[in-house]
Amino acid sequence: MCTPLARLFHASTQSLPAQLAVSAPLATVCPSAVAALEAAKPAGSPSRAACFFACEKPENAARFLDAELGYKGQAPGQPMFVYEVEFPAGYHKGAMALVAAIESKLQAKSDPDRAIAEYWHPTLNWQFFEVFGPEMRIIQQIATPGLIELSLATIRYQSDYALAAGL
Repeated sequence: MCTPLARLFHASTQSLPAQLAVSAPLATVCPSAVAALEAAKPAGSPSRAACFFACEKPENAARFLDAELGYKGQAPGQPMFVYEVEFPAGYHKGAMALVAAIESKLQAKSDPDRAIAEYWHPTLNWQFFEVFGPEMRIIQQIATPGLIELSLATIRYQSDYALAAGL
């Protein structure tokens, strides 16, 4: 588990007050990948099955939320709020694209072990990390990223997805 980063960002469809959120929600996206990641989780790492998510850039947090809503079959265009946050109990960061790659490998009955190892101990040049931990404190609401920033976040994720597909 890592010590707090200087700045992290979380996006939500809900307006949230500045506070410590102590009851982490259950992860509902890519359930097979989450189960495989939990089974291989290093000692001392936070659970990815029940956690809060953030990203190192506001536009990545917004894209993370868009991806989550898409996986859940929810319509785009919902209101979005972006927050600067911190993880007081520590966190882990892994390449977000690896989660979808692991889920795809499991569904195709392919070996996901390299992708799982890379998620917990990154060695490649990833551009789009998901940061997660059991507790998240909202510091302040910030401006929602613009279209150019969101487009660049999509390009970063797509680059990582292509890298993850090769594992």
